[in-house]
Amino acid sequence: MLVHRFGLGLMFAHIVYLSAIPILLDNKKKTSSLADDSVGLEPWEVNQEVIGRKGNKAFFDGWTLYQGDIVLDWKTRLIIQGGHIRRRRAVKKSQTSRWPNGVIPYVVDRNLASKTKREIKKALKHWRRRTCLHFRHKRDGDVDYIRFVYEGGCWSYVGRAGGEQKVSVGSGCEFMGTIIHEIGHAVDKMPRKVMDSMGYEYDYFSIMHYGTKFFSKNGKATIRIRKKGRRIGAQIGQRRSLSWIDVAQVHAMYNCNKLPSTESKTCFNSTSGDGREYRGQLNYTEKGVMCQPWNERWPHDPEERKIRNQNREGLGKHNYCRNPRGKRARPWCYTTLKRPVWQYCDIVICNRTIKKHREDT
Repeated sequence: MLVHRFGLGLMFAHIVYLSAIPILLDNKKKTSSLADDSVGLEPWEVNQEVIGRKGNKAFFDGWTLYQGDIVLDWKTRLIIQGGHIRRRRAVKKSQTSRWPNGVIPYVVDRNLASKTKREIKKALKHWRRRTCLHFRHKRDGDVDYIRFVYEGGCWSYVGRAGGEQKVSVGSGCEFMGTIIHEIGHAVDKMPRKVMDSMGYEYDYFSIMHYGTKFFSKNGKATIRIRKKGRRIGAQIGQRRSLSWIDVAQVHAMYNCNKLPSTESKTCFNSTSGDGREYRGQLNYTEKGVMCQPWNERWPHDPEERKIRNQNREGLGKHNYCRNPRGKRARPWCYTTLKRPVWQYCDIVICNRTIKKHREDT
């Protein structure tokens, strides 16, 4: 991965060249943005307007911005600007910037508009439903917490910064998808080149991904999807919901998939002896890796998608552990990692008849 940096006033941004993923265009071809038009401008666009109005006085909570909407404090600068080895260490050290036990206290400023408050509420509800994180109102004893404020632009700190930390929901930012994105930074979703160290595949569908016109100077596309991304119908810059890889990364960061699972405490009675009848809702592997949905084609393209009678095999639009047609020794799933492609789930079969199954690695 080759990264180039350029300055835009007081704002720093990165353009990323990737062989099989979004690539920089020369602005000669017209490519429409794939971000949701319903959410208005992208955070970086809103912030560029703020910079345009304030010029050299454009600081965001006293700092400049990185990649358009990340507050570039000293800690974030150290992690981002380090080399590959330093970034790998930074991922481990960044555990100190995670919220203890996944509990994130917050305050919503009273002077925010009613519509903005409603959108913040919807964004927090989305995070609660999709992840193991617990957002709750700040209590008297809470030292570290998020404050949603109305200041110039859409921006956030990365991870738990210490004390009160702001998430700005300024004019043009009052949309659920935009707020979900900014909360993503606050829960410690790092820029792509840092998240690489966690072993996850490139996430085209991430709500943290910027659209095709990222830092365009003429309104034309600066990023184009090619190769495998186009074959799977990838769309970058969506602002509707967290992707399955977004959720998987957050669960890995906060150790949400604790083992042993409930299923492992009591064995599963399988008449076939291989657990193909299992219809439970365990959705992570025995290694604690979140499963990929069976109906999705990224990061892996399941051959089980071709099975005609999906219901009979317990498949569908979910990521629960299954063993379609008794393919393996017990329930399993495709992972959300680059490698391994699949892993067994923590499900024990009662009095399992020993069968010969190829234990793929």
